[in-house]
Amino acid sequence: MIEREEELRMKVSIIGDYGVGVSSLTQRYVDVDFYNHRHGISPDFKSKHVSADDKKVLAIFFEGKFGHRFKKVLEVFFRRADACALVFRLSSRDSFDYLKEMKKQIDDTLANLSNDCPLVLIGSGSDQWEHRAVNRFEVEDWCKKEGFCGYFEASAETGENVDEAFTELVRLGLSYHESKPVEADEVVAEEPSAKNEKTSFKCFLM
Repeated sequence: MIEREEELRMKVSIIGDYGVGVSSLTQRYVDVDFYNHRHGISPDFKSKHVSADDKKVLAIFFEGKFGHRFKKVLEVFFRRADACALVFRLSSRDSFDYLKEMKKQIDDTLANLSNDCPLVLIGSGSDQWEHRAVNRFEVEDWCKKEGFCGYFEASAETGENVDEAFTELVRLGLSYHESKPVEADEVVAEEPSAKNEKTSFKCFLM
């Protein structure tokens, strides 16, 4: 009898301001398609069976949009998360500035949860280069200072760099997942519980 390789379940959060393309990027990666999404308030999730480092993974992507109410539920997205992508729109200076503003609160939330998961930054709308409002060198410099594990400029509409960004996100998430203490493999949101011992997983943009 042939034994089936057990599939590992991973929680990956994709978050950003309203209208930056969080849902469209995830949809492009999961379904290899592009849709224009309405700006919803409630968190959504999508999943995809992938292979990373020769392991079978069910990656579950939780989508979140910034906003005053979202600030109160950050823990839902970061609790037990194995990796996270922060998204801004290259044509919107405001979306990048707001993300920078939210980074301190994100760091505090991760610290409160004893979660040291890797963070990746994605600049969406790379196909609309004529409307670019944020300088790439400025973004990369900020990423290095903030300890991000990678930066990608991608387009949900054309598919440019979407696979590359999400593949790296899953790979980093797998490494972090395997570095954590053994515990119940749950990826669903739940009420706050006692903190686990924090594991060290630091990386910096190269």
